[in-house]
Amino acid sequence: TGTFWQNLEVRNVPVDQSRSEGLQVHSWVKFRPRAYFNDPWVDACRELILIDTAVFPAVTTALAGGRYVGVSIDLYVAFHSPPPAEDYLLVTAQGTAAGGGLACGTAQTRSIDGILTASGGSQLMCRMLNT
Repeated sequence: TGTFWQNLEVRNVPVDQSRSEGLQVHSWVKFRPRAYFNDPWVDACRELILIDTAVFPAVTTALAGGRYVGVSIDLYVAFHSPPPAEDYLLVTAQGTAAGGGLACGTAQTRSIDGILTASGGSQLMCRMLNT
């Protein structure tokens, strides 16, 4: 059996956090073994999954050391245009707040030519794992 992350090919784009507003993560992401689907409803799930999973890494970039786990408790996604029949989507996530066992942020997906395809936000319960 594999982990969820084995289903994704992630190519992180370096971000100068000192020049950005908040904590950001930018990644080109491709699903494996199949990158996209002909059914628009199924294919939109690519964006839903990416927005759901991108917020946590954006928030944890600011947390000092240790390993953390986060579980989504609230997710909102708006679809702006049909998902492109392209292997990669650009995912941009921004952590907006963390404290008291909660974290939140926003994320969006774009096609290779820069068209906004979906955007959303998420709130998570998070905690540090014992190491």
